[in-house]
Amino acid sequence: MIVAMKAQFSRRITIRSMKRQIFSLLAVLSGAAFALLFPARDLRALTQETSSPKSKPQSVIVTENVPYASVNGITLLLDIYQPAARGTQVVPAVVFIHGGGWTSFDKSTMRGMGQFLARSGFVSFSVDYRLFEHKANGWPAQLDDVQRAVRWVRANA
Repeated sequence: MIVAMKAQFSRRITIRSMKRQIFSLLAVLSGAAFALLFPARDLRALTQETSSPKSKPQSVIVTENVPYASVNGITLLLDIYQPAARGTQVVPAVVFIHGGGWTSFDKSTMRGMGQFLARSGFVSFSVDYRLFEHKANGWPAQLDDVQRAVRWVRANA
């Protein structure tokens, strides 16, 4: 009886922690969706910034393979896409999490979108994470890596 209760209790804790992790992932993804829905000029209008149409950046600075964390001897990397003519102006940022169901692809699949957003006035970060492997990189390692990337972006903004 006690063993069955312990198993049921640990199952509840696992489900709760999975719900919390899924909620965190949804929060990150909804932030990216918000950034995609509102162009940079609309965000500037919301923050009362004014800029002339001539100041819209046309070229992009790409910084590839920037380490943002190291986990179990694995160096995690990200790419940065930023407007070339940004100067000291504060601009919105977007963190890209590549598709592939946590099991395939890499940050390079987001290159086109990163360059597009940089030309539109955003700074974007395309992050790599440890791909899901049953024993080596089980869930929630991928979520942890994405959270590390967001922390790095916030610390280095």
